[in-house]
Amino acid sequence: MQRTLLSILLILGAFWALDAQIDFTPAEPMGASDACEVVQVDMDISNPTADQVRLMWRIDRIDVPEEWELQLCDAITCYAYGVERTPDGETRINVFDPSQAYTFMFKAKPNSVNGVGDFDLVLFDAENESNVFATIPIVVTISNCTSSIDGIEDVSDIGIYPNPTTESFKLTEQTNVDRISVYNIIGKEVVSFSATANGSYDVSNLENGMFLVRLFDQRGETLKVLRLSKR
Repeated sequence: MQRTLLSILLILGAFWALDAQIDFTPAEPMGASDACEVVQVDMDISNPTADQVRLMWRIDRIDVPEEWELQLCDAITCYAYGVERTPDGETRINVFDPSQAYTFMFKAKPNSVNGVGDFDLVLFDAENESNVFATIPIVVTISNCTSSIDGIEDVSDIGIYPNPTTESFKLTEQTNVDRISVYNIIGKEVVSFSATANGSYDVSNLENGMFLVRLFDQRGETLKVLRLSKR
């Protein structure tokens, strides 16, 4: 019985220690724009322990307008809009030494769509995603978006195939798409195409990894952002 109680206490202690490894302020980050602009929310993330913490992150969309694009700047870099979790790789891990703190910046771009967005920024152990250090609730309110994006409902079902790809990709349909740009995870445009009927878009020269494909209409406005995996 004593051994069983001791085991339970050790397990509970381990979970408590895990949760205590990361602090953040403010407790409930919020941001707003009444001019249909990009909203930025800053958060101070710190390690209050005597041990080094290695973490990665993901953005969970709880209740968010589909048209909104999201961006996060962590301790390493500002990723492109559309990257909603830490990319794989040792160099992408955020390392917090004892008592070290960084400011993370979260951005929401409305793309001319009003709404209230509820998000969770989840900080987790780089070695095991099920070990969550902290879940930060973020609320963003954007209003007074008076313009509209023509055909946005028509492009909502557009996808990429094959995905992953090794050489090229196509769109499932071309509705209202005038130009296609491909960006790496830090937001640099690596290749761009003029959209054509039944077009095939060559990415064979790109390095393997994750890319963002942004679709533009004839006015240069973003219709949709898609993820592409190159292998």
